[in-house]
Amino acid sequence: MASLPTQLQPPAVPWRTVADMGLAELETVRLLLRGGSIIDWKRLDFTEPREVDHFLGLNLFDLDDLRDERRLRAILAQAVEYLRTAFGYRVAEPVAQPEDLRDLFLLASGAREPRKYRRIACVVLKVMHVIHHLEARELLFRTPIREVDLADRVHRRVMSEAERMRTAGLPVVVVSSSDRPEDIQRCYALGANSYLLKRFDPRGPGTYLAEAARYWIEMNQVTPEPETLPW
Repeated sequence: MASLPTQLQPPAVPWRTVADMGLAELETVRLLLRGGSIIDWKRLDFTEPREVDHFLGLNLFDLDDLRDERRLRAILAQAVEYLRTAFGYRVAEPVAQPEDLRDLFLLASGAREPRKYRRIACVVLKVMHVIHHLEARELLFRTPIREVDLADRVHRRVMSEAERMRTAGLPVVVVSSSDRPEDIQRCYALGANSYLLKRFDPRGPGTYLAEAARYWIEMNQVTPEPETLPW
């Protein structure tokens, strides 16, 4: 078993209070702590194309890559066809076939005119989200790679991002359903500061995450900056 993580230095990035957070950040924290899903969001909060590009990049989509754009447009077409045929939704053309895919996200955020399309843009994006994950799951069964190897690749990518956060001085807490000693040891070896087992809590799915966050934010003591030391 790996040794206990060392004391964290104060973060190199500024802490943001609740008063400083925007709608998107507050909604993200709420869903995380309550165990919700992006499907539960009632609107997005993008204000400019650059923010959409960043969001898509986190999901490994690059609109400058024609293959990625074609993939997203194919998912969009499936979502629109499903809503029109299954539920009789009237999906406006600016939503069904936007000139720039970023506009779909901006419409869902109310940052593009006409704002009357915000609700249907949100519905379309939710269906796209489901289709993307269903097709990815189906592809998993047809991909000539062992699921354990794929999971290992994903794990390493996540932990590399965690290392970036750790370098910035932020605590990295791994939440996993695995209690295998080798998995726990590997997470600590890759830079995690704490390892939590997923557990059911009748008070709410995210209660134990809130308790963990409270420890790191309110109870954990870090080494003071050199200039604040009394000597």
